[in-house]
Parts: sequence; structure tokens; C-alpha cells
Amino acid sequence: MTTALSAAFTPATLDYVALLPVLIIFSAAMLGVLVEAFVPRTSRYLAQVTITLVGIVAAMAALAFGAVTLPTSIGSNRSALREKPSGSRVVA
Repeated sequence: MTTALSAAFTPATLDYVALLPVLIIFSAAMLGVLVEAFVPRTSRYLAQVTITLVGIVAAMAALAFGAVTLPTSIGSNRSALREKPSGSRVVA
């Protein structure tokens, strides 16, 4: 029974390079919540600003890395953007 089930199941493919900036920002936000909960009030501001800036810079670096390394990005497939689907018409 498991063989028939596994043959019909196709696992989803995730592009982790494209998701990396979102995951970095989410991780920085979660770390910020933990800092808010456990760091003393006197040093909380500096910790929050540091986590925020490091998270934003890391997400931008991941975004730049993804833009350089992803061959299937929308920018490299411009011919697909020019094609009109069959049966479509432009309404002005």
C-alpha cells in the first residue's frame, strides 16, 4: 500500500535561495522578540537596533546573492513575458 501511495505523491520543490531573505527577516524578528523578553531594559535598545540592522543587511546580501545565482529568475526569461496566451486580447 505504501508503494502505490509513494508513487502517486510528488513532493513540492522549494527554492530556498529565493526564500532566504524572508527567512532571515523572520529570524531577526523572532530574535528581537526574545531580546525584548530577556534582555534588561538598559541595553535593550542597542540590542534591538543591532539585530535589526544585521538582519536587513543580511537579507539584502541574500537577495543580491539570489539575483546573481538564480538562472530561472524572471529577468532571464524575458521572452516568456512577451508571449501572449492563446485566446487573450488586449482591452484598451
